[in-house]
Amino acid sequence: RICQHPGWPPWGPIDMGAEYIHGSKSKLFRLAKDEKWQLSESIYTFEDLAVFGNQDGHDYVWHRGKLHKMTRESECRELVQALKLLEEINEFPYDSESGTSLVQSGEDVSLAEYLDRRGDVSDGVRDLVQGVICQEMSASLDRCGLRELARWSDLWVLGTDNYRIKGGGFSILIKHFMDRLDGALIKTSWPVARVHYDDSNFVRVLNCRGDELVADAVIIAFPVS
Repeated sequence: RICQHPGWPPWGPIDMGAEYIHGSKSKLFRLAKDEKWQLSESIYTFEDLAVFGNQDGHDYVWHRGKLHKMTRESECRELVQALKLLEEINEFPYDSESGTSLVQSGEDVSLAEYLDRRGDVSDGVRDLVQGVICQEMSASLDRCGLRELARWSDLWVLGTDNYRIKGGGFSILIKHFMDRLDGALIKTSWPVARVHYDDSNFVRVLNCRGDELVADAVIIAFPVS
């Protein structure tokens, strides 16, 4: 979930995965303040979903061979339509055929089916929407439900402001917890392939090479769908 590239001047390091602290009411924001980490506020909002940030403070996306600013005033019509769709999906998901709210009617469909039903979504718009959804929800359009997104948006209470950690990005958070794991064995380059539960009091974790670890408990920090 957290991976960092050292980057290239003048950009770097580049967080690939978690990039922002979302909301000033979150536990992570309070941790950053308690530890006196330096934060920079981003203009990133749910209407301007970022792919990466530039030095001018705006967010950009690479689409059809060009770099576009993530704004509704963009000259790229597909980007403008994608941003409108994302706002509709996050706030008021409707069935374009019946005009009823999918959430209120009890019906739930995948985002892929929702876009298919509309009939006016080009492949380029679909690619832009999927890029944002995959980054935000760690799921493809056919595995992310419309009701799930609506509920997630409705229950978000941590604030709309967003922050980057200066001087190292999320590697500072990793170091913070690693420093507190006194005597712990930390394995890297050990990609997990399977987690087995049985009737015993232990959990078995296997990597891609078939190596096994036995643990009292496992914390899974990504969607299991």
